[in-house]
Amino acid sequence: MLYTMPDLKWTVRVNHWVWTYTFSHNGTVSWKDPYNGMHGNGSWRIGNGKLTTTWHASKTREEWDYPINPKGMAGQCFMEDGTFSLWAEAQNYYVGPGDVITSGGKKYVVYPEEVRSGGTVAWVCRNPGAIREGEKYGAYKGKKFQTAKAGAFAIFPTAAMGLRGVVTVLATYGNVTINQAMHKYAPKKDGNDPDKYAKTLADGLGVADSVSLKSVDLNRMAELITGVETTQPGETYSLYDERLPAEVRMRLSKSGPYPPTAEELQNSSIGSPN
Repeated sequence: MLYTMPDLKWTVRVNHWVWTYTFSHNGTVSWKDPYNGMHGNGSWRIGNGKLTTTWHASKTREEWDYPINPKGMAGQCFMEDGTFSLWAEAQNYYVGPGDVITSGGKKYVVYPEEVRSGGTVAWVCRNPGAIREGEKYGAYKGKKFQTAKAGAFAIFPTAAMGLRGVVTVLATYGNVTINQAMHKYAPKKDGNDPDKYAKTLADGLGVADSVSLKSVDLNRMAELITGVETTQPGETYSLYDERLPAEVRMRLSKSGPYPPTAEELQNSSIGSPN
C-alpha cells in the first residue's frame, strides 16, 4: 500500500517462492528472501490501472492489481521461465498504540483511546521530559517519534509514565551535582544549554546547582524539567474522528470503523512517486 508513509513491507508469494518487499514512497522497492538472505532492488510505478515493479539487472517484472488492498493483493509475475500468479499481503499497514502515521506532511501518534498530532514533542509523545531512550522506563518498545532537527524521542502510553521515566533516569546518575546531571540529561551536542538548564532547576528547588542530586527531591526536579521542556498541546482526535485523514483512519484497525473502500483507496494519496 503506497500512501504517504516512508515504507511498507509486504509478504509476497509467487509460485513456490516467498519474498519480503519493502516499498518506498520515492518510487523504489527492495526484495529479500527471508530463507536464504538473497536480496535486490528495483522501482515501481502506477499506470494503466496497474502497479508495476521492475528489478535491476533482471527481466522479471510484476503487475499488481489496482486499487491496492493491504488485506490481500493479486497480480502476475512475468519471468523468463513463465508467467505466475502473484499474491501479497501488507505486513505493517495496520497500526497500533505508539505507532506514528505521516499524512499530508503531518505526523499522527496513535494511542489506545485517541490520536494526537502537532504540539511539542513532550505533548504529542506523552513524554514530558523529552526522553530519547525510554523503553526500559515504560515507553513503547520499538516506537519512536522522528523529528527533522532534534532526532528521535520515546513515546509513552501515558504522560504519568513519562514523568516517572524522568525520575528513574535521574536516579541512575548516582552521586553527581545538578549541573553534572544536566550535562548528561540535556547535553550540548543535542543543542541544549545544560548550564542554564541546571540553574533553572536549582532555582526552582531553592538550592545551588552544585548540590548533589541525592540531596534533592527527584519528583519535584522531574516536574521542573517538564516545565523547561514545554508541553504545548496540539490536536487530539478520537479513533472514530472523521476529521482524521482517510489514510490515517484506514490504518487504525483491521476491524476498525473505517475499513478501506474502493473509493477511498482510489481517492487516497496513492499515485505515481514524486
